[in-house]
Amino acid sequence: MSAADKAGRRGWFGLRLSVFLIYVFLMGPIAIIVLSSFTATTSMAFPPQGFSLRWYGEFFRSDSFVDAFLFSMKLGLCAALGATAIGFLAAYAIVRF
Repeated sequence: MSAADKAGRRGWFGLRLSVFLIYVFLMGPIAIIVLSSFTATTSMAFPPQGFSLRWYGEFFRSDSFVDAFLFSMKLGLCAALGATAIGFLAAYAIVRF
């Protein structure tokens, strides 16, 4: 194995390790919040003390949270459709002209 091959392997390993650490950094807090949402206690605790869907029931009983959630879903859908339409038209224009 040549020195260039070894350097290339080290480079790929370093890149993969960097990407993995970035994913852990970005997704770690989200995973902790999701796992903590299943706690049976009255306050957030990690690791969860027991398993319960209590907080999800509270969420769906709250009209203001459900309204905000539905508004976010509608807004996200509109943004996705708009971005898809603009992206399609831009790609079409680039290929044709």
